[in-house]
Amino acid sequence: MSFHKTIPSCPLSSHVSNKDATVRYAALSHLAKLVRASGNVASLQRHRRTVLLCLSETSLSVRRRALALLVLLADVSSAKALVADLLQTLDETVDELRPELITSVAFIAEHYAPSPKWHFDILLRMLQTDAAALQSVGHDIIANTASLLQRQPVLRQHACKQLFLSLQGGQCSKELITTAVFVLGEYPESCLAGEPHVTSEELVSVISTHLDTPGCRDLVVTALGKIAAKIPETKQSIGAMYGPLRNSLAVETQKRVVEYSAVLCAPGALAMALLEPIDAPPLRETEAGRAGNEEEEEEEVEAGQDMGGDLVDLGMDGDSGAAQAPPAEQDLMDVLMGLSPAPTPSPARSGGNSGMGDLMSELSSPAVPSETVVYKGHGVTIGKTANMKGDAIVATFRVTTVLPKVSVSLAFSKPPNATLQLQPVSGKTTGMNEGPITQQIRLAGTKALRIKLDLVLSGGATHTEIVTVRDMMA
Repeated sequence: MSFHKTIPSCPLSSHVSNKDATVRYAALSHLAKLVRASGNVASLQRHRRTVLLCLSETSLSVRRRALALLVLLADVSSAKALVADLLQTLDETVDELRPELITSVAFIAEHYAPSPKWHFDILLRMLQTDAAALQSVGHDIIANTASLLQRQPVLRQHACKQLFLSLQGGQCSKELITTAVFVLGEYPESCLAGEPHVTSEELVSVISTHLDTPGCRDLVVTALGKIAAKIPETKQSIGAMYGPLRNSLAVETQKRVVEYSAVLCAPGALAMALLEPIDAPPLRETEAGRAGNEEEEEEEVEAGQDMGGDLVDLGMDGDSGAAQAPPAEQDLMDVLMGLSPAPTPSPARSGGNSGMGDLMSELSSPAVPSETVVYKGHGVTIGKTANMKGDAIVATFRVTTVLPKVSVSLAFSKPPNATLQLQPVSGKTTGMNEGPITQQIRLAGTKALRIKLDLVLSGGATHTEIVTVRDMMA
């Protein structure tokens, strides 16, 4: 009789608690498949403690299978207890399972949170984890925290107070600093309201201490600019902080300081409009969710290897082999803008001119034959063709319409560490019997781009929309 047929009729503990690590591994794997196929979670809830014990195994493969099954067993009624158990396990774990525990906890909180406040507190707890554990998963936590607060205004005061206290306490991970600076810059009035009392001077002081934190300066400059626009009494002190940064060797920092200084000299209403809160980044599915939605071919291969004679000792399986190269660090502003990681630079070309000098030749090169539609609505279609030129993407956007006449304006935004160069646009208006509007660009340092689309339709009706292109080469 096959294992698949016998396991439903046998007590779970007789397989998961088996002395043989290979049987425990196979039992956890097949139970996870049965849960996915049947959706019957309630009948297995009573065995959750047994599965939790498998997280103390020496074999990393068995622990991973146990963690995957626990995520599948989560529901609204069990979320708080299960997350508490996983957090305790996280505190006791010192190896490579820590990032997977973090994404599993975040996934459960996203889908089964009993309240928004509890959801935020769990995300904050994840951000307070050590930097090594957050290295590969922190971008999802940052984006989902920002998105949660944009969608739940009632939560902002509690969140701002907690993030302020976290920054004030020191010893923060880069991910926590990024999240706190961004949120406090977007909602400073929420931090100043209620108890414990926080003054505007304290808020500015705590944020400005991270001007020298690697990778955070530009975000801090932006947050201070927004605070100055919303809390006028801070303009003078923030202006004094901007002064030395005008001579910064970082071009992006210089640009931001000059621009925000000019904005703060504008009338209050104009400054507020220019520094209005950005759109919430889209919810990012955590690794646990992505893994749960995929087929289990890889798992079956691993199980087959472990059931064979060569890998009976699961403590010596493939998980303990050569370490994988760590993922490239993602620009944290990409996260907050809802954009994708920057591409890995291609090897430098040998010979010939490079950089700015060959921009014109790149833009005049033949485009990729196939066109991808990035927007279609209100009678307007935007198509894109793109190809790689060295370490940059050269793309052409083409705007067509089925309307008699439409006025189109395209504004492009990119992450701060990326570079974007624009060729002159071919025109501002088009119609169904006219040629398309074209715009050529050169983008380096990221594959993602945001386009603000402004339309003036027939009869004077207007429409504005933000289009996010996550992969320019897709």
